[in-house]
Amino acid sequence: MLSNPSTELRYVRVCFAGESTEPWMTLYEIDATGWVRRHVQVHADGCRFSPEDILMCSPVNTESMLTHPSAEIIEKDMFELLWSELEPDRDFLLRVPNPELMWEGQTKLGGERLRLMWNADGIAVGGWTPVPGFESLFVHGSADDARRVCSAVFIDRPIRWQAMTDLVAA
Repeated sequence: MLSNPSTELRYVRVCFAGESTEPWMTLYEIDATGWVRRHVQVHADGCRFSPEDILMCSPVNTESMLTHPSAEIIEKDMFELLWSELEPDRDFLLRVPNPELMWEGQTKLGGERLRLMWNADGIAVGGWTPVPGFESLFVHGSADDARRVCSAVFIDRPIRWQAMTDLVAA
């Protein structure tokens, strides 16, 4: 179990043995305020990821979640192992020209354009905020902007990508 769950990420696995349409396993990475950072459901017919398939609009109650007999806290290493096996199949990767390279993109929300960065190394540069659900997608803006990008990804808003040229690794 985590040493201080009030300040660290928590990793929860929920396993079901139910109908074929229900998820067999769900994984959550949850921050100290209850926001789900990464989330995947494993079904008989494939995986569904947040935010492209499942939109998490508000924090979850982790303590309540853990009262379910099928829920358990798992170690970060176990979560990362499972995530690394499942993530290559996520549909969003088809929307990035080459997920192994760096890209800058734009998406339009209302009348505003938000700048995005894809960095397969998962490293953010000053002013770029991680988008929940992804290790490699960032928005040039605030945490609120990052949540708005989740909504844009969920409703398949177009993203215009171009090769990243103005960022140099330190």
